[in-house]
Amino acid sequence: MAVLRQIFVHREYDLDSRPQGRTVRDAYAAILRRNKTPLIIDAGANVGFAARFFSRAYPLARIICVEPDPGNVALCKANTKALGQVEVIEAAIGSTPGFASIETSQSQSWATRTQRSESGLPIVTINDLASRSDETELLIVKIDIEGFEKELFSRNTEWIDQAHAVIVEPHDWLLPEDASSRTMQTMMMNKDRDLLIIGENLVWIK
Repeated sequence: MAVLRQIFVHREYDLDSRPQGRTVRDAYAAILRRNKTPLIIDAGANVGFAARFFSRAYPLARIICVEPDPGNVALCKANTKALGQVEVIEAAIGSTPGFASIETSQSQSWATRTQRSESGLPIVTINDLASRSDETELLIVKIDIEGFEKELFSRNTEWIDQAHAVIVEPHDWLLPEDASSRTMQTMMMNKDRDLLIIGENLVWIK
């Protein structure tokens, strides 16, 4: 319910509520004029609420949901079943392919954490997801991965320059002295973008 309120009541992914949102809206329209499909990657999709929000805001976009927790994946698929433009992938997201172990909170299904391991859940990359089809162009990347953003932003970040909006929930509060947002800060602060703070999220808009 807390996640539901964040997305649909407090509207923390509503880029149109800020003046910079018009540039994302213009990019969405421009991609469509090029006869391409705008692509939204939802990394840490939880149970699909953000995907439903984005599908309403950008109805002609393709949305790829990446979620590591199997229980959340089942709910995400159920919640987005009627949306033909949404694909749900049971995986972790990282800077390079590989495998991850998952640590799930018994009381908080939105707090699943991932760590690299020798086997287990597959890790997919944003670069690979963005290049799967010549018919899509990256529009938005939303990232809420409980501290694994430290690994995600450590290398292979070409996707950042492609995305018109990057939305990240940082987790320094969750992992004291781990510097989990350091690689993200280093990478994103060098980009020529506006930085917004919307709820718990940092939002960089091209």
